[in-house]
Amino acid sequence: MGVDLCSIVKSKLIDRTAGAGTVTGYSIPNNNAMCKGDATGGTNVMNPWQAQVDGEYAGPTVVSVDLVALNLTIGGRVLQRNVIVFYNVPTDVAQGIDTAVDARNDGLAGSCVGLGAGYLRNGGAQLAAGAAIEATAWREAVSQTSNQALCQTVGIILDY
Repeated sequence: MGVDLCSIVKSKLIDRTAGAGTVTGYSIPNNNAMCKGDATGGTNVMNPWQAQVDGEYAGPTVVSVDLVALNLTIGGRVLQRNVIVFYNVPTDVAQGIDTAVDARNDGLAGSCVGLGAGYLRNGGAQLAAGAAIEATAWREAVSQTSNQALCQTVGIILDY
């Protein structure tokens, strides 16, 4: 018995009123959970919702992807938008994605926005369907207090 990925995507894109919480059977994985055994406990299988990226400061980091309908506040306006959300993205990679998508490197405007800035690796929270969230600027790549690399949650707006 596996997780029906199509149902997860549909529920998070269509149901804008789901409120807080997570979809059953899905959560943001920890950094060493990229490959898991299949339902029978046999061979390892790749999770299609994850990829490993190398950040300049964070090193190899597992990034998770999700599709979510959000109520985004951008520039003082609230917009209902479908968003591809990347969790646990090293700051320098987040800034590179932002520059490539909308030629801005701010996280605040355009088709690529920051949705949760400046947390330690694997410290971000999953966004629920219909969540109200404000675009945030990218934070520093390394925490000034703990001297550890920081990660961001990145959103690419599909229907701008």
